[in-house]
Amino acid sequence: MIRLMIVGAAGRMGKEVIRAAAANADLAVASAVEHAAHPDLGKDAGAGAGIEALGVAIGSDLRAGLEACDAVIDFSLPESSACLLEALVSMPRPAVVGTTGLDDNAGRLAAAAAAKTPLIVSPNLSYGVAVLRHLTRSAAALLQGFDVEVMEIHHRNKQDAPSGTAAALLSTLVQGSGRDGGTAVHGRHGKDAKRRPGEVGVHALRGGSVTGEHTVFFLGDNERIELRHVAESRRIFALGALNAVRWLVGKSPGLYMMDDLFR
Repeated sequence: MIRLMIVGAAGRMGKEVIRAAAANADLAVASAVEHAAHPDLGKDAGAGAGIEALGVAIGSDLRAGLEACDAVIDFSLPESSACLLEALVSMPRPAVVGTTGLDDNAGRLAAAAAAKTPLIVSPNLSYGVAVLRHLTRSAAALLQGFDVEVMEIHHRNKQDAPSGTAAALLSTLVQGSGRDGGTAVHGRHGKDAKRRPGEVGVHALRGGSVTGEHTVFFLGDNERIELRHVAESRRIFALGALNAVRWLVGKSPGLYMMDDLFR
């Protein structure tokens, strides 16, 4: 059995992970962590997720949580994820980080942690999105003469824009086609908004309760190809995180990708 620490345990995704983990006999929630000012500190992690009490109180001590677990799943805030990545250097545990909006400093912290432990840092832990990135990479290599646009839609309360997944798709396009990543255009407006050669348009829509939708458009003369993924429930991200952490346990230290699960 894999004993898990859930970081961001009282958030929407943290609760999804707790519910999904509780339904699997090979997994157990051993510790649950939130930031020090969270109102749910001290509450049972299971009861907070709408299931039977697990006997695991939500705490704020990362290191105490790490001592109690075999592996980590993190859906929290960028500052909390940064603290986790720092802690993993001295207390290595296989870890899956699904926090969005991470900055370059988090990337450096992830590289340091990955030197000590197996790690996946991904803004989208859906298996389907991993396949979408794989298909996007292949299409970008084959459709060199096509214009490319990326569009994402999320619920009205999502804070970062564009989404981490859209940014990852942009990076995938650069890898697949050799396009200049500096040509990304985030939305268009004004009287001189004509598409320029080589640019990739990135568009973020916000509204309603949309879980997540990402589309990559390859636009040629008289034809177009659309690669699209629609998340109908947050549960897919929780299940993806659980599959990823199972896969990580026993691996050598390193920074892995969701793509590695099906390679």
